[in-house]
Amino acid sequence: MTAVLLAPAAVLVLHLYAVVLVVLRAKVYRVALYRPVLLNIGLSTLPVVTAIGIIVDVLYVPLFWLAWTSFLATAV
Repeated sequence: MTAVLLAPAAVLVLHLYAVVLVVLRAKVYRVALYRPVLLNIGLSTLPVVTAIGIIVDVLYVPLFWLAWTSFLATAV
C-alpha cells in the first residue's frame, strides 16, 4: 500500500524541485521572479494533494477503524 502513496509523493518532490529552480533562476540571473510559473506549479499540485487525501481516506482510514474496533473487542 505504501507504493500507492509513493508516486504522488514523488510528484510533490518534483514540484518542490521545480519551485527551487524557478526561485534560483531569479536569484542567479538577477531577473524578476515570474510569479505565474509559481502559481501554475501550485495549481498543478492540487490534484496530487487531493489524490493523496482520497487514497488515505479510502484505504487507510477503514484499516485503522478495523484495527481499532478489533482492539476494542479483544480488550474487553
